[in-house]
Amino acid sequence: MDGPTRERIRSVGAAIPALLALLLAVTLVGLRLLGLRPYVILSGSMAPAYPVGALVYVRPAGAESVSTGDAIAFYMEDGQTVAVHRVIGVDEAQACFSTKGDANAAPDAAPVGFARLIGKPVLCVPYLGYAAAWLTRAPGMYIGAAAVLAMLVLLFLPERRQGPQQAETGSAAARRRTTRRARAEAVRALREAKAARRRRARRSG
Repeated sequence: MDGPTRERIRSVGAAIPALLALLLAVTLVGLRLLGLRPYVILSGSMAPAYPVGALVYVRPAGAESVSTGDAIAFYMEDGQTVAVHRVIGVDEAQACFSTKGDANAAPDAAPVGFARLIGKPVLCVPYLGYAAAWLTRAPGMYIGAAAVLAMLVLLFLPERRQGPQQAETGSAAARRRTTRRARAEAVRALREAKAARRRRARRSG
């Protein structure tokens, strides 16, 4: 395998992790720009639709847009924990939903007030929640940032180092070719001069 081929393979190998890191960044941050909120599924109550470790994106929605059978994200009674369950009933008089996990045998004990509604899940990416949870906490956040920086260095720094070296090597080769041509011209001129002297000597003799 020649040198340029090895360099191309190394460049591609360095680019793949960087592209994956970029894709993960777009998935974790870019979709927020569209108004979607990411949440990590931590229990199997909604399997198989929303498996453990999945990253679920929720679009904010009002209670009037929710119907029986919809999956919704909502705050639990503590006001901090977020759950994703399916609506099995809507009580407009009491302004609340009855919910149940798909994998649970019984409905949720407490109704969900309209005020605790966050929205509806619109995208579920299996396993990405594990990476998201790790990268949003120390030390994963710092390790992830360092990894991206290292990939960028590996991707771009070798080319900058090798550029002048390759240029210098090319210049040296050109000088060697010029020197060889000059020597060849000198040898040919010397031979022609000797031949001319011999011809003059024969004519004078």
